[in-house]
Amino acid sequence: MEHHVSFPPRVPPALRDEMLTISNFTGHPSLTLRAGFVQVSEARSDWAPDTSHPLPTFNPPRRVPHGVTLIGPLFGEGLLGSCGIALEHAFGVAEERPSGF
Repeated sequence: MEHHVSFPPRVPPALRDEMLTISNFTGHPSLTLRAGFVQVSEARSDWAPDTSHPLPTFNPPRRVPHGVTLIGPLFGEGLLGSCGIALEHAFGVAEERPSGF
């Protein structure tokens, strides 16, 4: 299937509040999908650290999903869906699940 669009899908730097606000106000569709898995030894937060409530650490490290977000052109939901399916297969994670699922 060939798509002709003047605004190809974009990959924002990170899925953060600012990116969601932009797509929510403009109406551009977005899609977040798995891009693989990473090992983490401590929790992560996008908020300022709170020294009175430190983030938990993990020993042994935990294997957690890692994602990527695409933002598409207006009315480009079909294009994003096609890109998402192709990327999940290219990343080799389409059938992979974290342990316990």
